Amino acid sequence: MTSKEDRNDPTATPPAGKPRWQGLAGLSPEQREELVVTIAPAVVGHLAGCLRSTTQRWTSGQSLDEHDSERARWSLELGRFPIAQDFDTAIRDDLRDTRYPPAYEFSGIGFAADDSGLKVLDDYQTARRSLRHGLEALIRGEHAYSHLILYQAAREGDRFEHPNWAPWSPLHWFERLFEAAERHLGRSRAALELMDAYVQCLARSGSGLLTTVAEAVDACGLVTDPAPTLEPDTDAVPAASWNDYRQPGSGSAQPSGTGRESARAAPSHGWAGPMPDAREDPDAWARWARVLLHGAGSGGTAGIPAVQAHGDMGMTGDPPVAAAGSATGAGPVTRDSLQVLIRELLDAILRQILRQIGFHPGAEEGVLAILPPLSTVVARDLDFFRERRHPLRIWLGQVVNAGARITPDSPDDTGGAVERQLERLHRFADRLRSGADAMDRVQAQALLADWSWETVRDLARWQEMHEDRIRPLRHEEHVARACRGVTVCVLETGATLPEDAARQIADAWGEILDLLPDGEQRLDLDLRAVVRAICRMASPTEVNALVRQALADAQRLGIPDARIRSVFARLGQAHLQHLRPPPDAAAFDPQQSLRRRRSVRLRDDDPDLLPDFDDIHVFEANRIRAGDWCEFVDRTNGRLQRMALAWRGEATRSFLFIPLDGGSERRHSLQGVANELREGRMRMLPHDNPIDVILR
Repeated sequence: MTSKEDRNDPTATPPAGKPRWQGLAGLSPEQREELVVTIAPAVVGHLAGCLRSTTQRWTSGQSLDEHDSERARWSLELGRFPIAQDFDTAIRDDLRDTRYPPAYEFSGIGFAADDSGLKVLDDYQTARRSLRHGLEALIRGEHAYSHLILYQAAREGDRFEHPNWAPWSPLHWFERLFEAAERHLGRSRAALELMDAYVQCLARSGSGLLTTVAEAVDACGLVTDPAPTLEPDTDAVPAASWNDYRQPGSGSAQPSGTGRESARAAPSHGWAGPMPDAREDPDAWARWARVLLHGAGSGGTAGIPAVQAHGDMGMTGDPPVAAAGSATGAGPVTRDSLQVLIRELLDAILRQILRQIGFHPGAEEGVLAILPPLSTVVARDLDFFRERRHPLRIWLGQVVNAGARITPDSPDDTGGAVERQLERLHRFADRLRSGADAMDRVQAQALLADWSWETVRDLARWQEMHEDRIRPLRHEEHVARACRGVTVCVLETGATLPEDAARQIADAWGEILDLLPDGEQRLDLDLRAVVRAICRMASPTEVNALVRQALADAQRLGIPDARIRSVFARLGQAHLQHLRPPPDAAAFDPQQSLRRRRSVRLRDDDPDLLPDFDDIHVFEANRIRAGDWCEFVDRTNGRLQRMALAWRGEATRSFLFIPLDGGSERRHSLQGVANELREGRMRMLPHDNPIDVILR
């Protein structure tokens, strides 16, 4: 087993299959110094504010208990001891230190004996550990986006086995501050209360600090480009589901044919009992269906009751006494009468779904047109109700979700996408109607496969139709990625690159990115190698060898030879300018790139938007991907509009949302999307199967 001393020894051999954890040793001195310049002042400045507020609170006696006199004395001691200065020194040293792992003075853990394995915790140690656990829960739960970035930066490049050891982790700051507090205050209640105040201060005002630190870590090239998709353990808000989706109380859109109050389905009453087996006689299915219809109620406000997976059948009240001639009435049940009953049940299910969310009238008509032939098929194949993977059940869920993506009061239809969607709904309803009498599982599976194929095709057509809107944003993204790449290369190599040379490199790099097909990374990596060689002032022979490799990869991709040679000619000029810089040439400043990245604010963002903020909504916004559908409520007129994320830029933090009808678009930054979610003006459309939710 590798000992702690071995892990600090650069010549030690790690165990087979284990990574070499290297801390900050893999970063250049310039990268580490950039972290010091950007992170240390923010963290220490935040601590200074926390100490001021804590001293003021202790002095004013706001705690109102028997320890007020002690706290007043502690506030004087805080002013006498250089706790903040010690903390500042420790954080700066940690950001420059290449040893691994970091050394902590863990006063919170003691052992009963060397080999007993029992940890003896007194009251002080228990309180210390409890504060640390509380801080960890706070960061994971309330600042999930920053936690994601900082976690990824700590794990990439085999930097830290435990991400909280990284000097940019709030848990690391906690340990360093505790060490400084114990050095001057001892293992005392004053030290514990100071740390408790620090944790509370992070909870109140740590959002901007954590966002700044995460941006600095990302800008220094410690996080994979594009942004990471790894999600650490967190209690993040789940994706939208029909289970909790209701028509919003605000907005002008109304469910078709109903008032806003009736759009909210009330909780289920009772349950339908165990679902019969598909081979049971029609009477068993009729009894089960009657209970569901009873739960739906005549006005549809009671909702469909839950289906019990096993156990005895039960209900909160007696089944209704149906009117004469109704299919829900008592009496012998035949397959024909069961089909009528199934149709009534499916009608109740679909209408409950339509009441949950406002539907475009044409989409509602198309969904309801499916009902008669569907009931014919389902009456013969009752496993529709039992099997979540039944092809017709999956297909019906996809049809409903497709209809829900059309804005209910869509004013126009630029490009005819809404018309094509409605035509497809009716065409598949006709196909189901023509084959309902003989449809089996194979035909149902074919129906689902054809629908899915057309969905993918129509989405591609829709995106192609809006390519003119997306193209300039894609170019902005490529330029931003190129600028970020230049910044990282400068930091990694410690280059003093002339500003004009950096601009030429970024422009040439961005032009190549514009020519690359989606998903192509080889040529991008070639360019990164060329730029890194330019930054470290490699010889022309070495750079030319890298250029030849890039040219070969460009030819493989079919990029015109003249275009690629023009780009590399500009890179050659930048290389020469770096080797022989003009007199008084301004040097490239990586800090400017960081500041531009942090100050993103786009057209449709709230004017009162806080640019540096981190909460669960920022994390949720970061999870949205191109093709996801959502619903906006305009903050000026309350109009509801459903849109898809047509484009997302990782480097620019930009989001472009476009409705199916191709009308007005919305452009938001990452923080802008998070703010819309936070204010309740945006929510994701349900993506799961509404039939599964009702027949849960």
